[in-house]
Amino acid sequence: MATESTSKEEKHSKRLMVFILALYLLFLLFQCIIHSWFNILVFLLILCIIVWSFLRKTKERHSTIGIILALILSLILIWNVFPCLWETHLDIVNESEEDLKQQEMEAQKRMENQEKENKELQDKINEEREKDKESKNKNDTKETNKERKSTSIYDFSEDKDCSDFSNSTEATNFMKASKAAGFGDHRLDYNKDGIACN
Repeated sequence: MATESTSKEEKHSKRLMVFILALYLLFLLFQCIIHSWFNILVFLLILCIIVWSFLRKTKERHSTIGIILALILSLILIWNVFPCLWETHLDIVNESEEDLKQQEMEAQKRMENQEKENKELQDKINEEREKDKESKNKNDTKETNKERKSTSIYDFSEDKDCSDFSNSTEATNFMKASKAAGFGDHRLDYNKDGIACN
C-alpha cells in the first residue's frame, strides 16, 4: 500500500518536472523564434503547411508533399533556433550565478556595516562609562575634600586663647566647632556677639 502511494508520488513529481522543463523550452523557443524575422517567417510557413495538409487529408487527398515540406522547414528552423536556445540558456544560468554572487556580496556588505555600527555603538557606550567613572571619581574626591574640611584639625580638649589663632575668622570657626562638639566656646567670645577675638 505504501509502495503504491510512493510510486504514484514519484510519477506525479516526474510529470511535474517534465511539464516545467517543457514550459522552459517553449519559453526559450518562443524567445528565439521572435528574435529574428527569418525564424518567424519559417514558423508561419510550417503552420500554414500543417493546416493545408490537414485540410487535404480531410478531403481524402494525399498530403505527403505538405508533410515533407513541413519536416524540411522544421529542420531549418531547428538548425537556426538551436544555437540561440543554447546561448539563451547559458545567459540565464550565468545571470543567475551573477545574481547569487551579487546577493552574497550585498549580504557581506550588510554584515560588515552591521558590525561597524555595533562597534561604534560599543565604543560610545564605553566612552560614556568612562565619563561616568571620571565624574563619579571627581564627585568622590570633592566629597572627601568637603569631609576633610568639615573635620576639624583642632583638639577641642585643649584650652585655646586668641593668641593661638591668626585672625578672628579662624577663631570664630574654632569656637563654633568646639560648641558643636560640646566643648564650649573656650571664653573666646568676650562680648557674646558670636564673633570670637574681635
